[in-house]
Amino acid sequence: MLVALHRLLAWASFHSEWMGKLVKGEALLLAEQGRPIPEHLSQAYLSQKDLLDGLHTNANLAHLDQTEAVYLERDGSISVVKKEQQQ
Repeated sequence: MLVALHRLLAWASFHSEWMGKLVKGEALLLAEQGRPIPEHLSQAYLSQKDLLDGLHTNANLAHLDQTEAVYLERDGSISVVKKEQQQ
């Protein structure tokens, strides 16, 4: 029964953008231009330390000011858009 429900929701999510957002959610912007967005961090139940740990683990960065944007993806992972290096 559970397997059938899972397959039904997976099929519906694949074929309907609305259902996909309902079932899987959307990426959440956690920081922009090196500044955290406190409302989004609390919405995701993340602390500033969690955010910095994600930067270090996923982008090998030590500071938030080295980022353009940081996202909490639908699968729970943190993705980072690094600032362009100026030469």
